[in-house]
Amino acid sequence: TIAVRLTVTKKSDGMIALLMIIGSFAVDERDGKEVIVPMVTTMTAGDWTRKKLPYYSGTGFYTTRVTLSAEQLTKKLMLRCDIGKDVLLVRVNGQDVKTCLWKPYTADISAFVHEGENEITLGVVNTLMNLLESSHTPSGLFDASIVPYDRYELSV
Repeated sequence: TIAVRLTVTKKSDGMIALLMIIGSFAVDERDGKEVIVPMVTTMTAGDWTRKKLPYYSGTGFYTTRVTLSAEQLTKKLMLRCDIGKDVLLVRVNGQDVKTCLWKPYTADISAFVHEGENEITLGVVNTLMNLLESSHTPSGLFDASIVPYDRYELSV
């Protein structure tokens, strides 16, 4: 339980912005009330606001490993992501590949991958809307895939 006492003696002494509690915690709903719970440290793809982070504003990182064959590397490999309306950071094998500010959230990762195991890290950066306005705006990584395209050389 948190109690706040505000003493107002002048017009400008009132609360101008929403009261915020900032820290490393998550929020769950129990018996129709929001309660503070331990911070989420690992999650699968999906909306953060539905995964105990309804007021989170910041960056969430998703990391996975994919194994590619020599045959797959003959194709142009495009990473395609669905992150709603946030900003996407793409890193492959420790190298920054691209920052996508808006749709389409795609990146050519062909030059950054190699045969065998590759590490792909996606950062999703949302706005301050959830924190400042308590809006529960959907955020997070909703889907990601690598789409292969054939390569062609033209001689003129």
